Amino acid sequence: MMVRLDHVSFSFDDKTIFTDFSYEFPEGKITAVMAPSGSGKTTLLNLILGDLQPVSGKVTAPEKIAVSFQEPRLLPWFSVEENLKVVLKERNIKKAEVREIVSGYLRAVQLEAEMKSRPDELSGGMQKRVGLARALCYLKEENAGLLLLDEPFSGLDAALHQEMRALVKACAGGKTVILITHDEGDLEIADACLKL
Repeated sequence: MMVRLDHVSFSFDDKTIFTDFSYEFPEGKITAVMAPSGSGKTTLLNLILGDLQPVSGKVTAPEKIAVSFQEPRLLPWFSVEENLKVVLKERNIKKAEVREIVSGYLRAVQLEAEMKSRPDELSGGMQKRVGLARALCYLKEENAGLLLLDEPFSGLDAALHQEMRALVKACAGGKTVILITHDEGDLEIADACLKL
């Protein structure tokens, strides 16, 4: 699905973040977005999501977008399992099948044993992986047109980082992915790199 910014300008109060910025993300590819902190990476994500509106210019993006936020944004009153089930609410499928789907994504991020845990019972890195599993679940099962990842691997140890990177690459298959990262190593799975 096409993701494009045409002559976008955006400011926070007196601080200009983007001025007449245009970019078209390669369709069906992984694009890494790299820049120093405060350069507008998360603002770019929020413009694509529609959470922020440009002062001028136009943003074109799919209606259905899967997102793994920088902070996990898990629903604290739900278990890990329920946090994934919530993105499958549009599916008209049996409970046993939903459970099987959710188990598969949690197994992929190595957290199947934590299905009944609450988010506050997990470490920050585990919460991050639940957020990633939820995004991948929505991407694949609800056929979202875009996957946005805002530093999804930060806080993970080197081995887990490598495994989660490979998981994203495997799940991306033909989908447009925008990966916001500070880690040069993440370029291994990227087809393109946008430096702000």
